[in-house]
Amino acid sequence: MLIRALAIFFLINSIQTHAWASTRSSAASSGSDGSVQSQASSALDHLYLNYFGTFNGPGLTSFDNTHSLDNKGLTNTSTKTAYGHINFDSEITAAYLITKDIGVGPVVPFIFYPTQGYGAVLGDLGVKAFDKHLVSTPNLGVYANLILQVPSSDLSKANQMDFAIKTTPSFRYYLRDSRFAVGAWTEAKAYLGVKDRIKSFKLYADPYLNYQLTGPLSLNLGFEIEADHFAGVDGAFAFKTVKTDLQPGLVYMISPKIILNPFIQFFTYDQLSFDRAALSATLTASL
Repeated sequence: MLIRALAIFFLINSIQTHAWASTRSSAASSGSDGSVQSQASSALDHLYLNYFGTFNGPGLTSFDNTHSLDNKGLTNTSTKTAYGHINFDSEITAAYLITKDIGVGPVVPFIFYPTQGYGAVLGDLGVKAFDKHLVSTPNLGVYANLILQVPSSDLSKANQMDFAIKTTPSFRYYLRDSRFAVGAWTEAKAYLGVKDRIKSFKLYADPYLNYQLTGPLSLNLGFEIEADHFAGVDGAFAFKTVKTDLQPGLVYMISPKIILNPFIQFFTYDQLSFDRAALSATLTASL
């Protein structure tokens, strides 16, 4: 799937380049001064396409297993549904850029299961508004967004969700006169209208420490934690920690628009061991 995502990305680039070349040729043959090319280029400058995916792989001690690990680091044993198998938790965003940083457009989440013939499972479709550089200084960068989602997935329909409100802000701060940076990926999501005992609010954070080895390659250490609130259970502010894991890995910037982050996921909710660790990765590619 990672290779496929990269192939799609480069194919889109190839199509875009071919279209640009054809426009230039047409303008030249008609004696144009290049205004057609300029208009086409200007229109493309406002289009944004992004793929973000997380590979949830097998356990380190069970590479031949098609199942992923649960939040305690144990092998999922579900065989009746796609849930529990290794997968690519993915999201594609297409947007119109109002400015070079601010955009709005549809977002399509889906989970791709490469084994057992399950294929892709659609998530909750939504509309996203974002600012890629809400804060931008020589040392600090902050990304922010707001997402509205409808219950298009089978799970959300079964849970009687009316709609969801979600935000996934992130930040990165470069420590002065060093190769170190700190940052965090975060998420807050409200599931409106769900029935009792179903997750109604999610809080998630993945703070990390990064050390730059070379220009495109760095070491990364993250710690993932998720706490959920369940409808009709305890008080309005009663959250239950459902997952914690340590994530040592590498970050490789293939290009300024393509970033690959393979890591090992050590689940710490119950106990820490190689028997309760999985191979994972994230991929970001954008136009």
